[in-house]
Amino acid sequence: MLDQIQHIYVIGLGAMGALYASKLYDYNPKLVHVILDEQRKTRYEHDGFWVNNKKYDFDYVTPEQSRHAPKADLIIIGVKAAQLHEAIELCREILQPKTRIISLLNGISSENMIAEQLGPQHPFYAYGVAMDATRQDTHVNYSKAGFLVFGEQNNQTPSSDVQQVQHLFEQAQIPYQTPVDMQYALWKKFMLNVAANQVTAILKIPYGEVKKNQYVQQLMFSAAQEVLDIAHVAGIALTEQDHKEILIPMLQLNDQAYTSMCQDILAKRKTEVAIFGETVIQLGLKYHVATPVNQVLVNMIHAIEASF
Repeated sequence: MLDQIQHIYVIGLGAMGALYASKLYDYNPKLVHVILDEQRKTRYEHDGFWVNNKKYDFDYVTPEQSRHAPKADLIIIGVKAAQLHEAIELCREILQPKTRIISLLNGISSENMIAEQLGPQHPFYAYGVAMDATRQDTHVNYSKAGFLVFGEQNNQTPSSDVQQVQHLFEQAQIPYQTPVDMQYALWKKFMLNVAANQVTAILKIPYGEVKKNQYVQQLMFSAAQEVLDIAHVAGIALTEQDHKEILIPMLQLNDQAYTSMCQDILAKRKTEVAIFGETVIQLGLKYHVATPVNQVLVNMIHAIEASF
């Protein structure tokens, strides 16, 4: 149980990690520590790290230094899926029995991985939504901070840990939501990500095109339908209405902004298709639900990656 949040460690200064690190730093610079390798530490200390054109002098801590650093009350993991295992290992030196962990990764599997490797008492269920942050080298910019959805699996009566973090977010002006049923909320975001990230990555299009192109929307609804079909068999409370509303979060975003997977494709980086379409395919096999649309999308994404 959290008594007081005095030390917050951020692992991964990507777009979302930097967004939350900067807001927490603005509230209280002494709270925030960023774990990173020696090379990045040297570069960031020399060049600076910028969020919305404001320079942030974070307390950078190498893995070696973390062995002697104060233990964490809260850890925020903001890496890509391929770096999750490494991030989990970096948590070990700063972990204490009461430490809570928020994973900003998309998908529905990172919390289970953290629980399996570090203990089920540590992770909150969490995800971010409706933010348009992008990173270019040591500069992160965003116009919409969106909100962080987090909590225990059931928040009918929020735990003391949830209340502590809610209070922190209110002080730091971090918008948040704590749904009663976090598993349902995670799957709703998963359905959106499966549809939006994969289709926009293959077509290399921004949100503006999603808003106006009916053929893009039809592709997205088809990919999302397979997630809904799996959810029905798996006992997840997703509804037909949730499926109809997958476009709504994107309608509020910058027309020129791109999904994270589309940004990866445009930068010729390996994508996170494993936590989107490949997970849908695996779940389809488990629950005997056909997933032909996601199979085609996954094959197309791998074909694009192979051309890099």
